[in-house]
Amino acid sequence: MSYRLPAPLREQYSTEGQFRNPAGTVPLPNPTNMPASAWFANRALLGWTTAPGSTPYATGTWGSPTFDLQPQLRGLAPSGTSNNRRAVGAVPIWNSRGKYLHIQIEGLYANSRSRTSLVVLSREYGHISDRGKIDTSAISVGSDSTQLTQNADITAHITTDTPTAILNFRPWGEGSYIRYWKLILEFQQVEQQPANFLPELTISAAFY
Repeated sequence: MSYRLPAPLREQYSTEGQFRNPAGTVPLPNPTNMPASAWFANRALLGWTTAPGSTPYATGTWGSPTFDLQPQLRGLAPSGTSNNRRAVGAVPIWNSRGKYLHIQIEGLYANSRSRTSLVVLSREYGHISDRGKIDTSAISVGSDSTQLTQNADITAHITTDTPTAILNFRPWGEGSYIRYWKLILEFQQVEQQPANFLPELTISAAFY
């Protein structure tokens, strides 16, 4: 004997561990057989914007993408104004617990003034459920309601005797990270320098 289904199976139906949801629950069950998760950025040369006569004289910013640190919570829509069931625009980091965002800065001894009056600041953005609340273009202080921290001076962490420094950032949330998180680094040259003496810094980043 056969039974008529209440509706035809949706296209691309799959019983694989990543998509199987026989009970139709929200959120979906924890996926299985997921690959090791990591994120790597291309090496990027920091660009500077100068403002002669101002302090700081030059600024450069580097920003991470918005990370989804709880991608197993699939199928949920936030109670706010935007719908992020698929977390569009966020980079998923599966099994994120214990993982860090690592940033390597190279070129700290590119020339005799590479470190002269160089200041490095960091700030974080995040939201517990809504990817749409985080403005991916937010790079200035106070420009986003999801800014979690004020500018933190981390210059001391790059004052080494080597041409490179590695910074490690743990996302917001003790023991269990919040779902959406983003980091901005701001580099400042606080004294006017000849253009060819601005630090030529190369930034690499990875999350694992």
